[in-house]
Amino acid sequence: TVLDDLASAAPEIVVTSETGSSPRARSAESDRVRAVVASVVPSVRQLGPADDVRRAPGWDSLAALRVIVTLEKELGVVLPHDLFARTYTLEGIERAARAEVSS
Repeated sequence: TVLDDLASAAPEIVVTSETGSSPRARSAESDRVRAVVASVVPSVRQLGPADDVRRAPGWDSLAALRVIVTLEKELGVVLPHDLFARTYTLEGIERAARAEVSS
């Protein structure tokens, strides 16, 4: 997959309880989500967790769809089709992915 080279830098998502994950696991999740999103839109690497991904150079509606598909493949989840109508930040994307992994 696109992220095979990033596997060692982005560990698997580890959920430690029904109510959430440990701070260490959340950091790994954030790194993994950032790596997946950046594999589609490299300029996202420069954003902070609360920055609007729509402002990243190279982000457009097609990129948003590609991000959703890539996240679903890499994380083994099904994300809401309206994910980017709900959130525009890496934090929000990570929360949505974590919610799907936990369910």
